Amino acid sequence: MTYDIALLPRHGDEDLAAAIARLALDEDVELEPALVAAWRDIEAHARKIVRGIRTTVIEPTCRELADDRTGITVNAEHYITLSIPFWYDGEQRLEMLATLLQLAGQLEADTGLAGHDLQVKRWLADGVTSAEAAAAYQHGRDTCAEPATTKHEDSGRLGHGIIRFFTWTMQERRRKRSPEEG
Repeated sequence: MTYDIALLPRHGDEDLAAAIARLALDEDVELEPALVAAWRDIEAHARKIVRGIRTTVIEPTCRELADDRTGITVNAEHYITLSIPFWYDGEQRLEMLATLLQLAGQLEADTGLAGHDLQVKRWLADGVTSAEAAAAYQHGRDTCAEPATTKHEDSGRLGHGIIRFFTWTMQERRRKRSPEEG
């Protein structure tokens, strides 16, 4: 399980569900040419914040940055997600969440996309603090089962479902590539 921030195109005061509904979630859609062209700059800016982060996947439909030491990953496929694992405690948790929020802000500046904290359930532009993120992070660690659904669509669960879809998609692609590389 990971703590996730999604960066996606947002129109006006659109909520997360509306922004995701607008996206074409076709597995084989290639990345936006502007994102591909800017990838080296995106990686360089990210490395100023997370020193060990590097590109680990380059394909026409996706890009990935990862740092093995911190567990921070940045996946670009349809939109961008930033993730950190739930293994941090105490002061280190606050530091890692501050780093993740700083990285998300840099990626917003580099791409023009809007960040949405899927645990706090708020757009970054609306203000997400490290303390709020830490409380949501702890709640995520403490929660073993997903909460019961309500009659209203829960945009946080929708966002997590989309992230699980993209994670599965990337794993499938890697598995399909493996026999060719071996």
